[in-house]
Amino acid sequence: MPYRRSIIDQSGMSAMVTGDERLKRPFLLAIADPAKIAGARVDLARKLASFLRSPETQVWISEFGKGKYDDRSLFFPVVILH
Repeated sequence: MPYRRSIIDQSGMSAMVTGDERLKRPFLLAIADPAKIAGARVDLARKLASFLRSPETQVWISEFGKGKYDDRSLFFPVVILH
């Protein structure tokens, strides 16, 4: 996103690829094992995971940033595997 946000000098530059599914960067949430990590807040981590995976939050993620740079979202909803 440095290119989109103009953090780097863009003189003479243009985007070579946009919208390629292979360029997605996943964000991960891991719930710690309290037996290995003292003080791990497992209940809060599970609540956060539940919030992030909720249909309402996934809709918000899928719409975030649309219209700011182009018609695509800046982030992508997850595909939840069971």
